[in-house]
Amino acid sequence: MRFWVALVLVAALAVASGCDESSSDPVEERSETSMGGALQPAGTTFHATIEVGADQVVVRWHLTNEGSQELLVAGGIPVVAGAGVRLQPGTAYVIPVGEDVEMSQRVFPWPDTDKTWATAPRVGVTRLAAGDNLSRTVTVPLPLTLHHPFGTDLGDGELSLPAAPDRVTFCLGVIAPPLKPALALKPTNDGETVVHGEVPFESQHLFCADPVGFS
Repeated sequence: MRFWVALVLVAALAVASGCDESSSDPVEERSETSMGGALQPAGTTFHATIEVGADQVVVRWHLTNEGSQELLVAGGIPVVAGAGVRLQPGTAYVIPVGEDVEMSQRVFPWPDTDKTWATAPRVGVTRLAAGDNLSRTVTVPLPLTLHHPFGTDLGDGELSLPAAPDRVTFCLGVIAPPLKPALALKPTNDGETVVHGEVPFESQHLFCADPVGFS
């Protein structure tokens, strides 16, 4: 099975634009939930490598903020831990994009469905000061498992990953000022969080690495 073939491939990119234009070989059939609504913050540079191994996918990313404004960088993924939920910066959301898979640390829009949720899910954010940089290692075990902030059923049937995905990419969400009230910034024991939803999604710029094949 191709997941078990040890493979080390690198997808590295100093991004000069958004997700749709940054990749020389972009993920096809990318849905609206995989795009950001804001322009790239001035002075930012993003670089990521994707390493597909025998039992896990490892992403190492680096973001530099040479602009003049503090940024919010998504990354604390809520994960059940014991009797509660903790924000884990070392993991990612995992969603299908056609026959490919997107791993991400970002904000999602509210699903376009009649289904309702009692509360909006949240994602952790880190403040990145002007002139500073941030690096992170993200590890997700193989075989990949669906992880969407709104669950596995968005109102039009169960979501599922491709049985044998062709490629995997990684995307990072960054929010620049002005920070809108609809972000609903909230402190927690693990750091600040914002809600998923239309306004946060439209406030986000999405950096994406070139996709890497599984075989």
